[in-house]
Amino acid sequence: MRIGYRLTSALGASNTGTITYILAYDPGEVAEDIDRLVHDFVRTRQNLISSSIKVPGLLERRQMEQATNPVTARITPSESGLMGGFSTSIAQLETARDGADGISGGYSSPFNIWIDGAFLAHNDKDVNGGKWGSFAMINLGADYLLSEQALLGLSFHFDRTTDPTDTDAELTGNGWLAGPYASLELGKGVFWNASFLYGGSSNDIDTQFWDGTFDTQRWMADTSIEGQWYLDENTVLTPKLRTVYFSEEVEDYAVKNGAGDTLTIDGFNEEQFRVSLGAEISRSFTLQNGSVVTPTVGVTGGYSGLDGSGAFGSIEAGLSLETAELWMLDLSLLFNIEGEGERSAGARVGASKAF
Repeated sequence: MRIGYRLTSALGASNTGTITYILAYDPGEVAEDIDRLVHDFVRTRQNLISSSIKVPGLLERRQMEQATNPVTARITPSESGLMGGFSTSIAQLETARDGADGISGGYSSPFNIWIDGAFLAHNDKDVNGGKWGSFAMINLGADYLLSEQALLGLSFHFDRTTDPTDTDAELTGNGWLAGPYASLELGKGVFWNASFLYGGSSNDIDTQFWDGTFDTQRWMADTSIEGQWYLDENTVLTPKLRTVYFSEEVEDYAVKNGAGDTLTIDGFNEEQFRVSLGAEISRSFTLQNGSVVTPTVGVTGGYSGLDGSGAFGSIEAGLSLETAELWMLDLSLLFNIEGEGERSAGARVGASKAF
């Protein structure tokens, strides 16, 4: 770029002078900046998927068969945002319909198809600079009861993530996971669940000067042991121990600028190993008008290792009301804290009705 100038004084004007500026970029610095954005994006998405993925086991199947609501809806604060979602299944829909018709006993077919959805508004002030990103996930699948103590199924999961940054850049991605899952009742009220999922994603990089795309391959192994123990006829304790290993390999990719210059950036492998232990206790009270009020308190703590963010935990206190007309209302307060000092607090509200 050349800039011309002329100096003027009482003695007259000077000849025209010229200053030439050579504008260039540092390829190494550009590649490092974009590589950091992609690392943050993949790590954030792994956290969101780990907390949002849904694969129901035997315990959830039995709850579906006793449901009075055809669709379950929820809005939940998370460590870095606000999550909402819905879920239903053939078992839940059929049981709710039978209940509305005055038929008891639950849905008895061994085959079930289910769907669950979640959405999340997320923010990390160190990366997003106050801007909010979005995450949505659809979980669906089918399972079959081999016996009263064994379930086998196949699930598919689709996710969509948008992640703005504080440098006028935005990364977006569409991904999927699919695979088998199983659930066994090890003993009365104790269940073991496991799933193995494989998938990939396609992603876009949009910065102020450089744009590009990258693809990933991913797999997740998820296993848990959970229980449902009745302390008395109205009080239920639900503990759960869960471990997740999530690996995602980013392939080599390239970015281009408006002048047609191309930079090739090496891929990498992002890994996360999560261990969490939690418990929820609830007690039901029946009112004189037939409504049922159930207060609930839950605590979860865990650690996310390898490329994860360290320790995390949450405390939840809630209250649900089921009326004689089959309206279900839920309200809960939630507080979260994670290893890097991030905290969040909020409320969860839900409502549904059987028809």
